[in-house]
Amino acid sequence: MSETTEIKNTMAKYGKELDAILNSHKENSESIMDVKAKIEEQTKTITELTNNLDARLLTLAKGQIGDLAGKHVISPEAKSVIEFICKGSIDELSKKAATVADVQSGGYVAPSEFVANIVQKLRDSGAIRSISEVINVTGSIVQIPFETDDSTTHWVGETESRDNSDSGGLGLANITTNEIVGTIKISNRLLMSAMTDIEGYFVNKLIDKLNRSTENAFAVGTGNKQPEGLFASSKVATVNSGAATNVTSNGLLDMIAAVPTDALDRGRFVMSNKTMIGFAKLKDSNGQYLLQPGMSAALPPTLWGYPVTMSSFAPVHTTASNKCAVFGDVASAYKIVQASAMSMTRDNVTSIQNGITNIWFDSFVGAQVVMPSSIVYMKVSA
Repeated sequence: MSETTEIKNTMAKYGKELDAILNSHKENSESIMDVKAKIEEQTKTITELTNNLDARLLTLAKGQIGDLAGKHVISPEAKSVIEFICKGSIDELSKKAATVADVQSGGYVAPSEFVANIVQKLRDSGAIRSISEVINVTGSIVQIPFETDDSTTHWVGETESRDNSDSGGLGLANITTNEIVGTIKISNRLLMSAMTDIEGYFVNKLIDKLNRSTENAFAVGTGNKQPEGLFASSKVATVNSGAATNVTSNGLLDMIAAVPTDALDRGRFVMSNKTMIGFAKLKDSNGQYLLQPGMSAALPPTLWGYPVTMSSFAPVHTTASNKCAVFGDVASAYKIVQASAMSMTRDNVTSIQNGITNIWFDSFVGAQVVMPSSIVYMKVSA
């Protein structure tokens, strides 16, 4: 029974009881009749309000389903729930539509409405950027000086010449800031009628795509109209993995031995998650796995005590001749230059005749291995 029906029945009951009281006190009929008139007036008002509420709820339920309801449409399940509130009962067909699960499995009667949220696919981005030195610049070409030769010293006797030149060599790394762009085209009708923030969703997705495209270039970019990747330099020394299509513990140790001792203080491995699993399967002479998990979720795993950064864009260890891992002082070796923050231009005029809004994004970024001696590659080779 609905609340409105219960109110009506209660008021009728009180009316009968009042009549009985009035009949037993006729000597006070004049004053009692005045009270009764006021009560009847209030009862009439309450009845009109409850009837009006029932009518409005039913009209709402009927007016928001079907082809004419427009963007205010509600589901048949929601309509059934409204009718249940008004009538205090629900027919079997509507009950089936509104039931999420049966009673035995913990089901309940509830409307199934559109959830104004889009479940997004998880992706990787930003790993290499997070461990590299990022330099904010204003020009289109950036010059970064770096050492090419070490300084020298010499021992001399008491009266021997001290005129030997001991200065080291310097070079200039020219890093071009490359432009990356992306465009969204959204119909104006979709923008106006969508139940969720469609524009915000697509804007966030395009920004995410641009970031992932940039991260891909930071890993394996060719340097032609895009950054040079951390794994793509021809100036970095390599050591063999020790197997034709796999990695070995000896190859891992050779990487550690190949970089300067000073680079070990900030040394780290960079590889794909698949290559890391290849290393994770390796064991030392005591049967202990070489890869040790981080002490907490916020800390990276380690190999021989050095942290491992994973980038899904890094080459894998199962393909011959791939440079599947980097080790060393990545922050000193790899420089990223950011010429400007990502900008957005929204245009709802150019394609208005087609009912389209265009949104453009662009960003200027470059990168290069500047100090190749600070890192070493592992090449998949026996």
